[in-house]
Amino acid sequence: MLKLFLGFSLIGLFVAFDLNLCDTKKTIQCELWETCCPGKGGTYACCPYLKGNCCGLDSDRCCPPGFNCGPAGCQRIPHNGTAL
Repeated sequence: MLKLFLGFSLIGLFVAFDLNLCDTKKTIQCELWETCCPGKGGTYACCPYLKGNCCGLDSDRCCPPGFNCGPAGCQRIPHNGTAL
C-alpha cells in the first residue's frame, strides 16, 4: 500500500511542475527564471528577468521587475505607480 501511495505522489509532483511553456501548442519554452514575451505573428521571446515586463508585440525588449517600457528604454516605477 505504501509503494502505491509514493508512486502516486511522485506522479503528482511531475504534473504540478511548471515548465514555463509560452505558447498554446506548448512548443516554446523559456528557462524557469525568464518571462515569456509574445511577439508578432504568434511568436515568443524569452525575457531574461523573472517576472519581467514585456515591451509589446513590436519590440524585442523587456524590462526587469520594477521598471516599465518607455521610449528611451526601461523606466523605474516609483512607489505611486507612475513612471518618472
